Amino acid sequence: RQRVLNAAEELGYVSRSSLRRGRLGEPMRFVMQPLIPLGSYYGDILQGAEEEARAHHYDLYFSATDHSMGALEPHSETRGFTEGAIAGIIYAGEIPLELYERIRETSIPLIIVNSYLPGQQVDSVMCDNFQSAYRAVQYLLQLGHRRIACIGCPFSGVPSIEERIYGVRLALQEAGIPFEQGMIRAEGYDVDDGYEAMKVLLALSEPPTAVFGVTDEIAIGAMKRAKETGLRVPKDISFVGVNDLDMARHAEPPLTTVHIPRREMGRVAVRRLIELIQHPDMPRTRTDVLCTFVERASCARAPEERT
Repeated sequence: RQRVLNAAEELGYVSRSSLRRGRLGEPMRFVMQPLIPLGSYYGDILQGAEEEARAHHYDLYFSATDHSMGALEPHSETRGFTEGAIAGIIYAGEIPLELYERIRETSIPLIIVNSYLPGQQVDSVMCDNFQSAYRAVQYLLQLGHRRIACIGCPFSGVPSIEERIYGVRLALQEAGIPFEQGMIRAEGYDVDDGYEAMKVLLALSEPPTAVFGVTDEIAIGAMKRAKETGLRVPKDISFVGVNDLDMARHAEPPLTTVHIPRREMGRVAVRRLIELIQHPDMPRTRTDVLCTFVERASCARAPEERT
């Protein structure tokens, strides 16, 4: 018996029967896989997922290997798809269709966080991107702003960004403001992208008095460029972002933004994954976690409203 146990430990053997069932208290393997490099956004999601998994006495394995999904390969610690060690998968970000098809063939329960696959029967956990962006632009409209720019990003097919832009579009259209005149696409999500996009906006014959960035990084980069040109924030121009990252609180001035409860998204994903493991025939659903609007010092009434 001892020789068998020693060999099992040396070879890394894990009993399939202990992993494939969905009963509480048994060791389970979860994999969270972000599409973009791990940062504070996905780090918070991971933290929430790990807290919830531990609360249910489950193990969580984390992989950040882009598209390769190394933690699911046969040589990995978790022994991958074929060895039966993966009881469920949490994928954070835009999952490649090829990988999704591969997971679906295994019948391993899957939860996608911060994204979804249109037309596919797969569970997802999102935040209310549309309503959050809609409310943020309505806030700017209530401050009297009419020249409102939206700095997006060029990545088509990113559901969270598309939903935010749709929220902006509807709010502007309801106010009688043509959306196309207020929309500009940055080259990405980062501070530098917002900075460069703001150069274009400031060169317009009628620059905006308010800017909505689809991420905090974009909004902060745009705000930096505006201040460099001598504009006073928020007296001359207002800024709103999305995510409520740490940098938003420490910006100068602190950035008004939409708080996304990222840790709660991770916790919800784990709870839902446990349900799917225990009841694999449950219908697939999308769960939206509600966001909150955080008013700070980067917004004020439109300049023309004060004259």
